[in-house]
Amino acid sequence: MMQDFMQEHHIEIGRDKMFDLLDSKGLLIRKRKCRIPRTTYSDHWMRKYPNPFSNTATLEIINWKNQNYKLMIYNMVGEKVYSSQISNPISHISLDLPSGMYFYKVEDNKQIIGNGKIIVQ
Repeated sequence: MMQDFMQEHHIEIGRDKMFDLLDSKGLLIRKRKCRIPRTTYSDHWMRKYPNPFSNTATLEIINWKNQNYKLMIYNMVGEKVYSSQISNPISHISLDLPSGMYFYKVEDNKQIIGNGKIIVQ
């Protein structure tokens, strides 16, 4: 599936190098066998919708701890294309990004509380 996406979008990097790049940026998602939704390192839980989206997406952090969180979005080559502070449990984010797949992570004091992928139409 990843190779088809990379060929379709003319991304010239090997599959293994792509996974190494994602891992080095802290964006590699590993599936866990678990019935309870979990994020990377904490008891937070996040929802993003709609996905895919055009201009505006909503990010909802469950188990909000009245803190500022930092949202970072990366393109397929690992370059940071968006960064902002999140100060509400439900945030509406307007993005002006070209169509494609992006990876995001949300941090709390340098601890990743959630990560995943988003698709911009």
